[in-house]
Order: sequence, then structure tokens, then C-alpha cells
Amino acid sequence: MSAVCRVGVTSLLALLWSGCGGHVVYASPAYRGRVVDAETRQPLAGAVVLAVWYQETPVAPHGPAKDYHDALELLTDRNGEFVVAERTHFTLIGRILDPEFVVYSPGYASFPGLGAWPQDSREIDEAYAKREFNFGLAKLKTREERLRRHTSLGVLKVPDAKMPNLIRLVNEEGRALGLPPIRSLGR
Repeated sequence: MSAVCRVGVTSLLALLWSGCGGHVVYASPAYRGRVVDAETRQPLAGAVVLAVWYQETPVAPHGPAKDYHDALELLTDRNGEFVVAERTHFTLIGRILDPEFVVYSPGYASFPGLGAWPQDSREIDEAYAKREFNFGLAKLKTREERLRRHTSLGVLKVPDAKMPNLIRLVNEEGRALGLPPIRSLGR
């Protein structure tokens, strides 16, 4: 192998190993929390908590690109509590960001969104620092509110296989509203 070829191969391997300024292994700490009715502060048992990790890749010409990496779906216990266990992620290029959360319970506003907290970026930053989230979901009081919020989750960048309970609960709410079932929330 020529010297130029060896330098090129060595440089490519070094770039891949460094992850373009990142790491190869990313440890994601455990997160815990609680989901409650925003008004009564009563726990919401059986609410879906979806933790979604994205990979940030600094190779895009307009800045970092953010793409789906992994997701974990949990249901809250009878006290409205959940625990996202510590996880290890692997990537050769870029870095794995802290998880983003989606929280849903039929008949309630979903997080993130209007009628759910925390809303303030300072509160969210504190929750990440403590690794503890307390989500409050507002009860939707009228059929019209429920219809408006029914599809407010939009299309998530998560494979449907990673969120079967979220799809099930969205369809439960849809049936209660007289709507046909949805087939997909993800990509």
C-alpha cells in the first residue's frame, strides 16, 4: 500500500473512531419522573412516556443534522411514576443527544404542547440536570377540545414498532370520539 493510501486510510479510521468530534459510546443516564393531572395533581396511571434519542451529525452544510437514533416507550405505574433506565448508545459519527420526551394519556393534552407542563425552558433545563421530570397534563373538558388535540402529536420520527402503546392509546381516544383508527404515528 502506498504512503498516500496509508495516510488516507489512517485518517478515515481516525475520523470514524473520533465520531467527528464526538465519541463512539454514549452513556445516557437514568431519568425518572411522574405524570399527573395538571389541575388536581392526581397521578395518571397508564400514561405513555416515550423517550426519544436523536443523533446530531455535524456534517450538514447548514449546520448539524438531527436524526432519530433510538426510542423507549414506558407506561406509568399506578402512582403515575416512570423510570427510563440508563442506556448505552453507539455511533461512529456525531453524538447522541439527551432524550426528548413525549407524554400522552387519552382525554388529556399531550407533552410537549399547550396545556402540559413543564413549559418554561428553565424548568426543563433543571429537570434534565436533576434527571427527574414531573409532567402535568391538562384534562380536556369538551369533545371539541379532544378533537382538536387528538392529532396534535403530528408525525413522530420514531418507528411505529417502538411505540405500540402510544398508537393503542391514541386509537382508544379516537374510538371514544367516533374516529377511525390511525395506522401510524411514525415514519
